[in-house]
Amino acid sequence: MIVIKVNSSRTVRVCQSEIDVEYVVDENKVDAVDDEGATCLLRAAFNGHMGVVDALVDEDLQANIHHVDKHGANAAMYAARGGHVDTVEALFNRGVSMVAADKNGFTVVEYALLGTAVDRMEVHSRLAKLIEARTKSSAPTGRQARKLELETKLAELKHLEAESRDKKKWSIEVKRVLIEEKERGEKEWVKETDALDLMKQRIQKQLNTSDERFEAIIKENTESIKKLQLQNVALVKEKTAERERLRLLNEEMTKGYDQKKIAFVKFIKGQDKLIKEQESLIFTYARENAEYHRVINYNEHELKYVGGSD
Repeated sequence: MIVIKVNSSRTVRVCQSEIDVEYVVDENKVDAVDDEGATCLLRAAFNGHMGVVDALVDEDLQANIHHVDKHGANAAMYAARGGHVDTVEALFNRGVSMVAADKNGFTVVEYALLGTAVDRMEVHSRLAKLIEARTKSSAPTGRQARKLELETKLAELKHLEAESRDKKKWSIEVKRVLIEEKERGEKEWVKETDALDLMKQRIQKQLNTSDERFEAIIKENTESIKKLQLQNVALVKEKTAERERLRLLNEEMTKGYDQKKIAFVKFIKGQDKLIKEQESLIFTYARENAEYHRVINYNEHELKYVGGSD
């Protein structure tokens, strides 16, 4: 048993299932919304309670079946997200758009995938086939389409007309509040303008002080640059003189090295000549020594021979 309590004084009973569900709505605010911008009708569609939807859109309550939440989702999208294909089809029969999209571009078929149903893939497939079949077989054309469009707009206009009574009082109150806000805003604007002028003067003073400091810094930096330039010129001269001194020293060392090299070569040649002379003397000495030993041996032989004869 599903119960709709209207303004706590009248009850509409809808026999739809064995589950007891209670919807409480205000007869004068049947399209009141929650934080998500959803009405009681959208919540009933999400739960698959088509009997509640029928009761809400009857002649007594005249709820807006074309209402969308703050994301742009309509009743059929809510039913698809809940996984209720039969409810979606019934809403289509009530005139809810099959091809409408929310602010993110999602349609009824895509809402089936965003839902909480365990078999949401099957729901998505069934909805796609349902919309395809209805588009091919029963899509109104010509005068029928125009008539359906006019009937839909007429239903929306009737709903807006019913809301306009409350909106008139609301608009008067809003106008009063806006006038008060305007007066208060003008006073605050004057205060803010004075504060801005004072801030502007302070900023200008700071800018003047900054300009003076900036000029002093520029002057100081200019003098420093001049000093650095003079130091750089002196350093360049010093480096040039040092380079020239090193060049002369290198030439002098190279010249001395060449002279020493020549003297060393002469010394080597003299040593070679001396060695050759020593070798010649050694050869001569060896030859004379051999001759000396030959003479000694001969004399010894002669002495032995003479001694033996005696």
